[in-house]
Amino acid sequence: MSIRTRWFIANLLAVLFLLGTLTFTMTIYSRDSIYQKIRENSRYSVSQLALNVDHLMQSYEQIMDFLYTNNNLQERLLAQYDSFPEAEQMYFETVDPLLQSVRGSQQISNLIFYTENPLFEFAGFFPIDDEVRSSDWYVAFRSNPAMAKIWWPPLKDTFRNEGFLRLTQRLNNLNPDAELYVTMDLNARLFDNLIANENKRHRYIVALPSGGVLLDSQQSDIFGRNLRDYGFYGKLGDADSGSVKVTDETGSYLLIYQTLGGRSSVRGTKVISLIPEEELLTNANEIRRIALLLFGAAVVLSIAIVYFLSRGMTKRLMKLASGMRSINTEQLRPIANIKGNDEISALGRIFNGLIDRIDRLIRDVYQSEINRRELELRTKESELYALQTQINPHYLFNTLTAIRGSLLENGDKENAEMIKLLAMSFRRVLGKSGQTIRLQEELETVDMYLRIQRFRFGDRLLYDIRVPEDFHRCAVPRLALQTLVENAIVHALERNEKPTTIEIRAESADSDTIRIDVEDNGPGMAKEALAEIRRGLDEAAPSGEKHIGLRNIHQRLRHSFGPPFGLELASEEGAGTRVSMLLPSAGKATDAEGGGTLG
Repeated sequence: MSIRTRWFIANLLAVLFLLGTLTFTMTIYSRDSIYQKIRENSRYSVSQLALNVDHLMQSYEQIMDFLYTNNNLQERLLAQYDSFPEAEQMYFETVDPLLQSVRGSQQISNLIFYTENPLFEFAGFFPIDDEVRSSDWYVAFRSNPAMAKIWWPPLKDTFRNEGFLRLTQRLNNLNPDAELYVTMDLNARLFDNLIANENKRHRYIVALPSGGVLLDSQQSDIFGRNLRDYGFYGKLGDADSGSVKVTDETGSYLLIYQTLGGRSSVRGTKVISLIPEEELLTNANEIRRIALLLFGAAVVLSIAIVYFLSRGMTKRLMKLASGMRSINTEQLRPIANIKGNDEISALGRIFNGLIDRIDRLIRDVYQSEINRRELELRTKESELYALQTQINPHYLFNTLTAIRGSLLENGDKENAEMIKLLAMSFRRVLGKSGQTIRLQEELETVDMYLRIQRFRFGDRLLYDIRVPEDFHRCAVPRLALQTLVENAIVHALERNEKPTTIEIRAESADSDTIRIDVEDNGPGMAKEALAEIRRGLDEAAPSGEKHIGLRNIHQRLRHSFGPPFGLELASEEGAGTRVSMLLPSAGKATDAEGGGTLG
């Protein structure tokens, strides 16, 4: 067997082994990773849905809490009146306006009060008679006096041919023994909007602690349905959350559930998601198919490469033998293709040793220089990293978030909101790289900055931002517009005791240019000062420490978009100042870092 054949077979086997091992490992790893990622996303989706369900139910419970804590309302409803006109006058003067405001929600279809006062013969009021005392909600309250409110599964109103959810509340805050109740009927499709944007192939179920089903995304008729009627009920664990595989006549599913806790009225409510297992494996199977195709292509390509390499290597060996035979007549010099066989192996080793020593010498020299330069580079990187860690934005964000949490715990919502805006502002400023951003992001940064300044100046600061959405995709240097607004705060608002208005407007100057104006009604400036600022915009280097911000913005606009763009200033003493920023339209704007068009 020739050297060429042996070399070809050995290398081909090694390549096939490596490719096979790598393909198998990556296929298994990718499949498991994708499956796990989909499961994690699904768990997060269920947790988010559970949170939304909790918040939605809480919003209507807060209405009931308002009625429960309104002692004035309860006092009027529990009072004894000598005549119906006296009760009627009290009702329309005090009770009816309050109830009208509560009934204003579109989702509240009915609000009914149950009382023992015989004079309350008004719309929405019913006496507590034998029929009421035999109802489920009344029996539940009487059997558990500590119970404040109860959610009931959807019921069907045969008179109006529609369904409704019912929330009942006992109004005994003023008098613990009072026989006064209120029921709120809500639209039975109340929870449908919560899953409007979810995957239509996923099935979502929401069930009360009693098992009554509030929502089933694949069942329109849920009246009277109970969670115990579903085949997977027995596989739901006692834990607050979990996942399990279930199978029925329609196929296999991954069941993920989350149990609400916290308030006693919703504790035990379950939010369930059923995800078809075939959907979980679709992407994983596609990865396996692609991996097999790539493996086949790699095998074919490897055979071709190994063949041509082996052919080239043996050819060079024959050329080396010819070159070594002529070494005495042509002087000693490097041969391009070093070859050898058994008869000239000694001369080949000497020649290879010579080339190897020369190569090592060259590499030692180059490696020494490379190591020296690399050491210098790493030293600079370490210094930069040390500086960076001093202003680590994550540390800053976490610290501000902790401060905000402490303020909220102490009831200082105003300062907590200011800290929240400050953290969001830092996240925008420090969280992204690049010289230019979209105008929409810059406007959001400006809005947060002005909201923060409102905490400082109060009613002295008024602002209005009106920028058409057509301009939101335009490129603008980072913090350019924010600097102009900050300039207006410093030079207009801080020097003016009267309320100051800052207006931000945008319009098309021509087909390729938009103009963004930042205008204030502050004290303005003299003509001489305005002329000095205009001259300083185009200076190659700043002549002083004043107006460096305006000059930097003007120079950045010129550098990023060209000479036609930049800043224009207009001001009149006592009549305010307007600074205009000229930018290319969205179709012409170019990202200064990446060189691509934003559009």
